Order: sequence, then structure tokens, then C-alpha cells
Amino acid sequence: MDSYTDEKIKTILSQYKKKRERENNNYHNVLKHDMEWKKLNNEKSKEYYKNNKEIVQKKYLSNNEYIKVRNLYRYYLRENRVEDFKQKHKDKYEYLLNKGYISIEVQPTQPKPDIKDFFEVVDNNKEIFENE
Repeated sequence: MDSYTDEKIKTILSQYKKKRERENNNYHNVLKHDMEWKKLNNEKSKEYYKNNKEIVQKKYLSNNEYIKVRNLYRYYLRENRVEDFKQKHKDKYEYLLNKGYISIEVQPTQPKPDIKDFFEVVDNNKEIFENE
């Protein structure tokens, strides 16, 4: 296998970065506004979907359980009730741990901030700027 020098690696990475920027700019500044390209791209997408319908369906069905369990966990996380989730849904919690969605080291310890606290900070900052 070829061994690359640090300089060669930097060159390759910079070329890749420039290429991605160029493609991104081309899409957002040219292609996105070209109606013919949009129509052609839409037709290609529809054709791909028709040809691969079974594959998409299999992928959805295989991830269906994971998505439901993940969304349930997100609900409990949003409501700061992760401990309740662990107690009520032990098997689902283990499932998410095994899938790697939840890491044991990173557990939410802080309650989510209340929106009232946010507005208090904004009001305090307004007072500071007005006094200056």
C-alpha cells in the first residue's frame, strides 16, 4: 500500500474540500434555479423509487421498532423523566443501550431550562444595554 506523506494528505484533503464547496455552490447558485434540471431530477427520483420500492419498504420495516423506541425515549428525555423511562421500559432502555443510541457516561443530569428563565435573561440584557 502507498504511504502518503503529511504534505500529500493535506493536498488531498484540501482538494476534496474545494471540490465539495464547488459542488455545493453550483447546486445552490445554478442547478436549484434551473427548472429543466429540477424536472429531470424529479423524474430520476421517481424512477429510482419505482425500481427500489421493496428495498425502501424492507429498510423501513427493519428500523420501525428502533424508531418507535427512540421516539419514546426522546419524549421522556424532553420531559426530564429519563428515570421513569428506565423503570417503566427496562427492555427498551436496554435495546437503546445495545444499539448505541444511549451512552452510559452521558446521562442528562440538568433539568431542561424553563422558558421563563430565558425571558428573564433577555429582560436583564435589555436593561444592561439600555443603561449604557
